[in-house]
Amino acid sequence: MQNQNTPSGVGGKNVLLLGGAGFIGYNITKYLAENRNYTLTIADNFARGKQDDYFKELVEKHNIKVVAGDFTDPATYNQLDEAYDQVYMLASVVGVDNANSIPHEIIRINTALIFNTLESVSYTHLRAHETVLDLVCRLLLEKKKHSIPSTYLSLFTQQQLIQLNTEQI
Repeated sequence: MQNQNTPSGVGGKNVLLLGGAGFIGYNITKYLAENRNYTLTIADNFARGKQDDYFKELVEKHNIKVVAGDFTDPATYNQLDEAYDQVYMLASVVGVDNANSIPHEIIRINTALIFNTLESVSYTHLRAHETVLDLVCRLLLEKKKHSIPSTYLSLFTQQQLIQLNTEQI
């Protein structure tokens, strides 16, 4: 990775959202931009995600960095900053039609995306520790709207909850 780490806001984190222009990625980005003091980077190939007026407004309003590229190519990761506090891996090719018509290509693309992201994480010390399920559970717990059985939480999220409960006592 060639770029310097983008400075985070005061007390904020530097966050990468791979696949951040898709439906789920856009909504997670919007939530983080509006509710956290984070420096956000969206990395996407824009094959399905789009840069419509809503996307452009979100990016401009919150000064979100956008990196367009094919992340099945390891060299594309060189366009990203050197370090991130959190990485959300949301990029993938989905859809029943795709899975039925070109399953081998779907497996190749999605495996390459995951492999390249993990390689990037291991070489740049990114802390990719939160899955989409972890995020959803954590956000629901923060709002205290729902009681979520611990069987739905990953070990990481369970450890965070134990730490939070211990700190509050």
